[in-house]
Amino acid sequence: MLWPDMLWFWIIAYSLWNFTYTYNAIPSHSFYEGLALLIAPMLCAFTIGKGAWLQHRAQTLAIWCMFAQTFPKFQDEGRFVVQSTYNETIYLILGIIALLSNVLVVGYMIYKVIKSKRNPYTQELYVDLKAYQEVKALAE
Repeated sequence: MLWPDMLWFWIIAYSLWNFTYTYNAIPSHSFYEGLALLIAPMLCAFTIGKGAWLQHRAQTLAIWCMFAQTFPKFQDEGRFVVQSTYNETIYLILGIIALLSNVLVVGYMIYKVIKSKRNPYTQELYVDLKAYQEVKALAE
């Protein structure tokens, strides 16, 4: 399952948003549920598994959910607990970075839609980018 249009800027913006959400909503779980679960598929997507970030993300989430439901106290009790700073300034800074990165990505998408006159719901949008062409070549 390769998705050539899911390029690095979408992956990074989504990961920033997702980590920020986890860190702000359940900070004591943000290391495992946020950082570790986002870095694993990102490493795959930027190295050996280009274009398959969505598949990597689904697999890491499924494995984590199975593990966390089998061992629910893993992240809440014992020596594996990672405590948050509970620092509101960090929450705000992460939120601003995540929001700005996602606004930039959406802005770029809108620019590409207008410039290329392509419909992102029915056509791939970033066909002229080198990163897209690399992933597309892997799919063929």
